[in-house]
Formats: sequence, C-alpha cells, structure tokens
Amino acid sequence: MIYNILPKSLKPTYKKLYFKTFYNILTLYNFKNKFGDLRFINYGYATEEDKNISISIDFIYKLQTNLYLFLMNHAKLDGKDVIEIGCGRGGGCSLLRSNYKPKRVVGVDISELNIKKCINNFNHQNIEFIKGDAEKQQFANKSFDVVINLESSHCYASKKNFFNNVSSILKPNGYFLYADIFHTGNVIFETERLLKESGLEIEKIEDISENVLLSLELFSKKRDDILKSSPILRLFNIHEKFAASDSINFIKFKSGQKKYLFYLLRKN
Repeated sequence: MIYNILPKSLKPTYKKLYFKTFYNILTLYNFKNKFGDLRFINYGYATEEDKNISISIDFIYKLQTNLYLFLMNHAKLDGKDVIEIGCGRGGGCSLLRSNYKPKRVVGVDISELNIKKCINNFNHQNIEFIKGDAEKQQFANKSFDVVINLESSHCYASKKNFFNNVSSILKPNGYFLYADIFHTGNVIFETERLLKESGLEIEKIEDISENVLLSLELFSKKRDDILKSSPILRLFNIHEKFAASDSINFIKFKSGQKKYLFYLLRKN
C-alpha cells in the first residue's frame, strides 16, 4: 500500500484524501438493485437469535440498524441537540429522527457526494446535512448534547484533533457515543489516552467484536458477491473496507488482532 512507504509527514494528508476519494467513488457506484440503496455503511450487530433468519436486503439493513440502536440506546436523545460526525449515507440520522424525539439532528461528512445523497434522501425529515471535516471545529462551543461517531474515526488523519473537536462542541455533561475498529494493543491504549486528555471521561467500554463478526459472517455471501462484481471496487480495495470473507480485515477480526469497541463518554 502506498501509505506504508510515504514519509511520516505526508501520511495524514494522504489518508484523508484516500478515504474522501474512497467514499465518493462508493457513492458514484450504482449499488441499486444489488445492495438496496446502501443507506448504512457499517458492519452490523448480530446476536444468536439472528442465525435462524434468512438472508435478504431487509435483514442486512436490520443488522446495520441494530448497531446504531446499540449506540443510541446508551444516552437520552429525546429533546436533545444531536450530531453524527461521519454520517455517511444518512441512515443513522434518519433512524435517530424516526425512533427518538431529538430537538435537532445534524449530520456531517467529508464526502460531498455523501452529503448530496443524504439531502436527496432525508432532507424532508428535518435533518441538517453539512459537508465538513471531523478534525476541524465548525460549530460553536457547547452546541450539542450528544455526539455520535460510528465506524468512521479509523479513516481520520488525527484522532487527537477529532476528540478535541468533539469535546469542544459538547455541552457540559454531554455524551459521546463512539464505536470503531481498533488494532489491539498500543492503538487502543493511545486512543483512550487521547480521549481522556481531550476532557472526555470514559463511563463504559464494551467489546462487541463477537456481535460484529457474527453480523459479517451472516451476510458474507451476499456481500462477497457484490464486492467481487466490479473491477473498480477491487481497484480501490473496497472489499477490505467491507471485510469480505477473503479480506485481511475479516481474518484479523476472526483471529482477535482487531477489536470492535464501544465507548460511552461524558464531557467533564
């Protein structure tokens, strides 16, 4: 991978550009009639009860919805100002608006094509969608009661800048609902150090790797068929991002080299 041979000073810029291009291409690619309208971009969350359900597009959406609901059920959202940073295709913001009664919902994403898709699909639900950089503050201090970030921060150039941004825009005692993929060991230790230094207090940590891995396994054939259907998707290594069954990501999940962790954090 080009990233591995770049000088350290250039890696953050390259990483941000790569993932912005990645998601713009993903949005341009026509998944319709293959994978629905791809309103969610996450690995999903499954339990033992899900093993007996037949695989379909609706079932895959259910698993991806489950992951969002797992996060959202950890904080009071009714009557709150809520922002999702890294909102992707907007499915999470739509779920928030339809399942809870927040005062305000804002979705931010670095991909301009994602934001256009969000506005086309969900603007009627009274959700603000804004193109923005997770690592740069573009809202006033103490603007939000809850910040949500799901399976997105591993794409960022600087987690330190991101966590400082989250801490700045959160109101006192506001909550940060945060879940992502982590390499085991030093990456997790460093992440937790940066979270604490930004003024965010860890109230709960939960390893949900088994639930995420089960979700990936349940819809692996459907996902693999789609990801192998286009040379463009292979060229941009999209099968790795979506953890196809022959991907390094999937293998590392199974071996325990990667973890999927949920953090419930509160602004001091």
